[in-house]
Amino acid sequence: MPIFLVLGILNFSISVFAATHSLKYFYTGTSGANGFPEFITVGMIDEEQFTYYDNFIKRETPRQSWVMDAVDPDYWDRNTQICVGAEQQFKVNVDTLNKRFNQTGGIHTLQNMYGCELDDDGTTRGFDQYGYDGDDYLSFDKQTLTWIAASQRALTSKGIRDAEMANNQYLKGYYEGTCIEWLKKYVEYGSNILKRKVQPEGFLTHKITQFGTEVTCHVTGFFPRAIEVVWHNGGPRDLDIESGEVLPNEDGTFQVKKTLKLTKKPKDIKKDDYTCRVAHSSLPDDKIFRYDPAMRNPNEPNGNGSFPIWIIVVVVGILLAAALGVGLFIWKKKSSSGDKNPKYIQTSTGENSSTGSSNEA
Repeated sequence: MPIFLVLGILNFSISVFAATHSLKYFYTGTSGANGFPEFITVGMIDEEQFTYYDNFIKRETPRQSWVMDAVDPDYWDRNTQICVGAEQQFKVNVDTLNKRFNQTGGIHTLQNMYGCELDDDGTTRGFDQYGYDGDDYLSFDKQTLTWIAASQRALTSKGIRDAEMANNQYLKGYYEGTCIEWLKKYVEYGSNILKRKVQPEGFLTHKITQFGTEVTCHVTGFFPRAIEVVWHNGGPRDLDIESGEVLPNEDGTFQVKKTLKLTKKPKDIKKDDYTCRVAHSSLPDDKIFRYDPAMRNPNEPNGNGSFPIWIIVVVVGILLAAALGVGLFIWKKKSSSGDKNPKYIQTSTGENSSTGSSNEA
């Protein structure tokens, strides 16, 4: 499954509530999409957007007020130059890949997701992944200092990047050092926002299909992002579950839904046979939602002819994800004064400066 299609999907277990902090950057270069920015960068700290740049505004801007206290006055000028350099490199790379794959028209997209994670126990992780036209393309293995090709067509790019040994060694140091240092700094300055706890609300809806009944557990309004939503049937039988992505709400909280697919009609299901359990770090005890097959079908219009509120919530979340530049996915600083991945600018001293690698596709 393409990495950029599942950014919001995590396989949660009970250990999901061990605090994990993350610093992620998303770069997107696009060709052939008239009226849409050809280049976008989004910075995310613990799944909260805190920086943004696109080729229309030509400047990196803050998306959280606390960021202004965490950085020096020249930070935004430096990072703007870095983003301009990345924009130029992405344009070259998209054009190179178009020619390499004999693509003469249509919309084509190159994406880069990179960053680091820090657990409360001190465990760290770094990642650097590329996608092209909705498919996984390349990923960096910092243990072997090599790039992993997701398909045959990425082998040429792998060869180019594997040969850049000095740059790959630097990337390892960045993910194990600089990135983690900036992650800690951002978490400290943004603690009032990033460490807040907001309890989830939830409800069940169902609909009758030609195959049986689909019961959806909607959970919304929670923060932080990590959550466990599980369907139970009081027995050992495996359940057919469709899991949705964790999506952002307009107020900075999150939402998710999980749909239980049953082969029986509501009249053949006993009340409380199926329950949805919600576990979240904000809750003293799990929340339990019990399915009542006699409940009204929410696909019917409300009495006033309006749409059910959960539909509005889901649509708003999807639109917000698109606005952040995250939901639109079809599938760096050499000195100590910056946090981004050093891949695009050869001489900059900003947060995102380069080691001198061409970083060509």
